[in-house]
Amino acid sequence: MNADDVNGGLFISGDEIEYTVRITNLSAEVVGGGSGNEVQVPLPAGASFVEGSVAVDGVSNDDDTTDGIGYDVAGNRIMWNGVIPPGSVRLLTYRLRSEDSLSVGDRLVSQAEILGGLMTDDPSTNLAGDATSLTIASEEGGAITPNATPAVTPVPPPTETPEPAVTPMPTNTPTPTPTATPRPTVTPRPTATIAPTDAPTPSATAVPTATPVPVATRTPPTIAPVATIQPEQSLGRLARRRSRKSENSAPSQTSWSTASIAVFSV
Repeated sequence: MNADDVNGGLFISGDEIEYTVRITNLSAEVVGGGSGNEVQVPLPAGASFVEGSVAVDGVSNDDDTTDGIGYDVAGNRIMWNGVIPPGSVRLLTYRLRSEDSLSVGDRLVSQAEILGGLMTDDPSTNLAGDATSLTIASEEGGAITPNATPAVTPVPPPTETPEPAVTPMPTNTPTPTPTATPRPTVTPRPTATIAPTDAPTPSATAVPTATPVPVATRTPPTIAPVATIQPEQSLGRLARRRSRKSENSAPSQTSWSTASIAVFSV
């Protein structure tokens, strides 16, 4: 959004400013024609609307807002409604008058809102989305010109104090180390090797011979022959024989029984 001082020269209180809002449709579709305002610009503090100054694409328009274009007294704003064909540009212009009560250094800051969200910027700066600003200057001159941004006095960078030069330390010359005279090599005497003493072999301990235990020999018992007891007839016969024999022999004191005695010896 541009702002030009119609009176020319320095911008002072009481001058008229003509504002131009440039609307460009970069899309391939028609923009606008909705229920809301395509463009609306609130009037900045310290300025009043100049009647009959509204124009669209260079064609004057009345101030009545019944057609959607003009000055809205209740809202203290400029309105524009319409359509923008693809790739086309629409220009909305109007004028404001700076109030006499403004002092040197006071500013008029204005910015338009397009399509309910896009904000215009000041083409005189390199900043995007910044408001268009005018500053009241002094009539004696040497003051701020319209749209001029106050110059910023650059702060000189701090002067760096150079660091003192470092004096190089003298290089120490190495003192040569005296060469040591080698001593004659002493030939070592051969060392007698002491043979290890043979350890005595331990004597074998004689194991006592076991005395054989005599084995008891069991002599089987001698069984004396058993006298056969003769049956009774034999006994009678034997008794008769012995009786006859006793008769023929000397008498004996021993008398025999009819039974024989068996003698056992072990």
